[in-house]
Amino acid sequence: MWSILVCAIVSVGELLHRALALHIQPRNPTLSTVHSLIQSYNTSNSALTLPPVNSLNTQVGIPFGCSGTQYGWLLDISSCLDALAQLDRTSTEEQSWGPRRLQYDIGFPRTYWSTDLSCVVIPILAPGETHARASLQDVAAGASVLLRECVNKPPNPGGLAKDISSDQSLGVIVAKYHPRTVHCFGRPGIGDIESSCQDLLNTMDASREMRMFAAESSPRSPVVRLPKTIPSKDRRCFLTLQTTGKSDLENWERIWEDASLATAKCIRQGQAGEVAGLGYDNRLVVTVSGRELGNAELVATA
Repeated sequence: MWSILVCAIVSVGELLHRALALHIQPRNPTLSTVHSLIQSYNTSNSALTLPPVNSLNTQVGIPFGCSGTQYGWLLDISSCLDALAQLDRTSTEEQSWGPRRLQYDIGFPRTYWSTDLSCVVIPILAPGETHARASLQDVAAGASVLLRECVNKPPNPGGLAKDISSDQSLGVIVAKYHPRTVHCFGRPGIGDIESSCQDLLNTMDASREMRMFAAESSPRSPVVRLPKTIPSKDRRCFLTLQTTGKSDLENWERIWEDASLATAKCIRQGQAGEVAGLGYDNRLVVTVSGRELGNAELVATA
């Protein structure tokens, strides 16, 4: 209940207003979010003109559309090839796709990033669908069409491929991404823990409900107490969430997304990664590394 989250300087109404504002738009409108890209598909899908059937690639037969307005212009083909390389394109095993924490093989949200974070591949459910069945090769095939027909042709827009699964319930987006600043630190060579970090990201909470995150000294309840560390199952990778203040509002989806950026840019290259400035008041810091961190080990400032 938000009604018990009362403090001396912020009213309950103000907290709710802030939470609503976070749902409507990013704090910085120049930054991308995975949610905004998916919402662009769900709310504007009918406006995305797809090529007529007779102009589709007859060998692939995947309906697609290019749209710089929705998915960005001037995408870099090498970056998008790097993002595509994060999928196991040889896997032909058909798997179930659906909301995470339910009994599906692959849970949403799911993303595949280029190391420079400028390009992202996002599998998505068709509007109104709750699950799908597809192989990773199916997703890669749809993304490959977009790289060839959209990204690789001036003005190099992103795009959407539809009906890539056997049940026509799954699509894929290739989009330009404008990330927060990600800080990599530590000596290269902390060990190959990317798969452990990816397993952590694929199973952690990524819900969109707003939560209050507060330092342990805060008397508020219920809150997510900070610092909070989430280990991978094999305890080789750790996500640590800390605060530079007393409390802030955020949702787990944004924390998951920024931890994904730190993993793609830093862990992939053998360093720890950190993103600061999460939360309505920019007080939260998420770190992904090969060891647990404490409050005294904050590297960046919010």
